[in-house]
Amino acid sequence: MDRNKVPWVVGLLIFGFIALAVSFWLEKRARRERDSMVRIGQVERNYGTVFLFRPGSDQKKKVTQLDFLSPLDSVQTDEQSEARIALENNAVVRILPESLVTFERVELNDGFQDVLVLQRGDIHVEDGGREGEFFVAKNGQRVPGTHYHETNLSKEPIEKPVSLEIRANETSQGLSDDEINNLVGTQRGNFMKCYTKLLQKEPEAKGDLSLNFTIETSGRVGSIEVSAPRLQDDEFRKCISSVLNRVQFRTFTGAAISTYFPLKFE
Repeated sequence: MDRNKVPWVVGLLIFGFIALAVSFWLEKRARRERDSMVRIGQVERNYGTVFLFRPGSDQKKKVTQLDFLSPLDSVQTDEQSEARIALENNAVVRILPESLVTFERVELNDGFQDVLVLQRGDIHVEDGGREGEFFVAKNGQRVPGTHYHETNLSKEPIEKPVSLEIRANETSQGLSDDEINNLVGTQRGNFMKCYTKLLQKEPEAKGDLSLNFTIETSGRVGSIEVSAPRLQDDEFRKCISSVLNRVQFRTFTGAAISTYFPLKFE
């Protein structure tokens, strides 16, 4: 071998070993992060196209057969799809077509409660699970999953904000997920300012947060629900809601939109 080529060969071998080591380390880290996620149950696609949203990610994940659920995950079905949820507390729920739900885990002194937040559409509770460990939240109210279908809440439609009158030359059809995510994403700096204020009071504060909100056809944000089991400070939640409430979307026609945006603070 030409002596002038030896350094090049050695360099390529070293580069290859480094690349393999980095790849192995990244895969190991990703596997460790997946294993460290709290699993509260699993979602199964009954039929059609079912999407899963993870906290901290703006991307939809298509559920092919089975996938695990963690706190603040959201499941979405379209008009020709249905999903089945099985939680570790033995609760079993069918997510009916054209629905969107988010799962919360509320930590208690002697255990925890899992809460299904119904944002759009409807559900059918096949099994309410262990007493006191599963609840359904809808329209700002919360009831035990074991008695959900016995309550008036199960028969109530999802509350939507009253739409304001719109001038015809300002309207266009709907808002895409990308359009919503991009506009809310421009406020990450302001969300972080809320978090910085929280850290001044609670230096160890961290956790995932889910913004569940509606958008009126006028482009204004309507109802807002902040889901953050590990971030319970009232001033922090009000600050986050205030930032989101200042976002102005373009006007559109059709029904008001119920949607979700995840945030991670650490």
